[in-house]
Amino acid sequence: MVLTNNVALRAIMGGKCKNQKLVLDDIIKAFEQHTGFNLANMFPSSCVARKLSGADLIAAGTDTTAASLDWVMAELIKNPAVMNKAQIEVQQQLQGRRDSRYSKDAEEFKRERFAEYNRYVNFNGTDFEIIPFGAGRRICPGMTFALATLELALANLLFHFNWELPGGTKPDDLDMIENAGFTARRKSPLLLHARRHIHASS
Repeated sequence: MVLTNNVALRAIMGGKCKNQKLVLDDIIKAFEQHTGFNLANMFPSSCVARKLSGADLIAAGTDTTAASLDWVMAELIKNPAVMNKAQIEVQQQLQGRRDSRYSKDAEEFKRERFAEYNRYVNFNGTDFEIIPFGAGRRICPGMTFALATLELALANLLFHFNWELPGGTKPDDLDMIENAGFTARRKSPLLLHARRHIHASS
């Protein structure tokens, strides 16, 4: 959550916040105490209440992204073969190489490769099978920012580190129960050991 809040604060403030640690600590405390109460709903004509509800924008944009990142890492840890494939793909992309085993003409960009995949995944709210950002007039205005933040964070985690469960814990032992609350977070915190990945020089 600190990572996604950091990215959001930099985007909102146009750079690094002078009191960044204090602001991030306050945001985390607010999430821990969040009950769904919104002062602006109780006093709709109050200018102060409307400004305070701006914190909802930060909360919605950072907690959901942090929860998504937590779920993705948990699923990757539970499926080591998928984790390995994802790391290889990220490393090849960031090092400018593609593997010809996965695609014919791997070094060429061909938009049609993704057409079949994109046909099934539409985050714009027109495909109602999956609408993680809502739809219609109530669609999330931060969709593009959230996706970019999530992809950047995940790519960095997979590129720079190798991940494993601590103390001989097996992937099947990982608790995947979700917690009731503002966002669908995992009930148990995800604890992992990170080992710095050493890249061969190209």
